[in-house]
Amino acid sequence: MKLSTADWMLVFNRRWLSDNPVVTTFERSMSPQTKYDWNPWWALILALPFAFGLAFLIPESLQDSAIGSRQNMATGKVTAYDPYNHDSCRYTFTAQGRQFTAIGSCPTHPGVVGAKVPVYFDPADPTKSSLEDFSKVSKRKQGVVFVMIFGVCGVTAFVFLSKLRRREAGS
Repeated sequence: MKLSTADWMLVFNRRWLSDNPVVTTFERSMSPQTKYDWNPWWALILALPFAFGLAFLIPESLQDSAIGSRQNMATGKVTAYDPYNHDSCRYTFTAQGRQFTAIGSCPTHPGVVGAKVPVYFDPADPTKSSLEDFSKVSKRKQGVVFVMIFGVCGVTAFVFLSKLRRREAGS
């Protein structure tokens, strides 16, 4: 049986790659026999940002949801506005007979110093306050959680399909 030049080079490369201990990972990854190889560590690297996001967002979302179920509302006053700090507002409000000062994202752009704003706070701990309804914040974070779960599932599906493709290519 006569081999063409391309077939001969393929056989030579496979023998050289398998016998030569000095071959780098890059050269090995460029060979035709490893075309569909997938390193499971790559999947971990791809899924890691999603996992970190989930680790931080799930507890925050649960806490906001719990506060949202028992929150009270008061009227506060904007005392300062900082457009260079993510449009943050410093505001004061009175709850349970005491005055509190907090910083939060300004509901209007640009923020107007002296404007009256609704303040949502936790009656168990009035220092936890926001210019947004905690229930709405929780729902927004839950949406991001679902996107991140979709990302982890997408990476898992990608790894599974690439391994399936490798098996089919090998047989």
